[in-house]
Amino acid sequence: MTGRTRSAVTALTTAESAFALLTCEPAPLAFDARPVPGLPDATLPLDELRTLLRCERFDSDTTDVLWRQLAQHAREWGPAWVVGAIGVALPALTHLAAKISRSQARYADDVDSEVLTGFLQALRTADLAAPRLWLRLCWAAWRAGAAVAVIRGDLSGGVRVAVRRDAVVAA
Repeated sequence: MTGRTRSAVTALTTAESAFALLTCEPAPLAFDARPVPGLPDATLPLDELRTLLRCERFDSDTTDVLWRQLAQHAREWGPAWVVGAIGVALPALTHLAAKISRSQARYADDVDSEVLTGFLQALRTADLAAPRLWLRLCWAAWRAGAAVAVIRGDLSGGVRVAVRRDAVVAA
């Protein structure tokens, strides 16, 4: 996250540390990928799943099934799976936060916190049956993080933001 002014510990770095603890040997938290079409027919430690998702492209149906299952685990199986789902999403969340705070570096920590909060809120409440779950989770994170930049100043650096009532919409 070059070019960002931030403290050593932010919401996203703390989430990364928690995820690292959940995925370390001898018993890493693992995801059963067998029911997800397009993923390996195996149980994958969540850090391996995250790496797979970063290195390969999957169609929207595969992504929907994967995130539906991760969100369901987070909702039903407790805090470890909440941290696990966040950890799988962290590369995208970190990228979103960096993009939002590029022109507002002094608010990078606040943006990180709001991106994570927006993602968590959506993870808990999003309709799991509707399509494009991953996109909707990321969009919720983006809106929450962008709200910090809108409240604190303008969001520049090539990203236009329109504010309508309580919603922040990237244009």
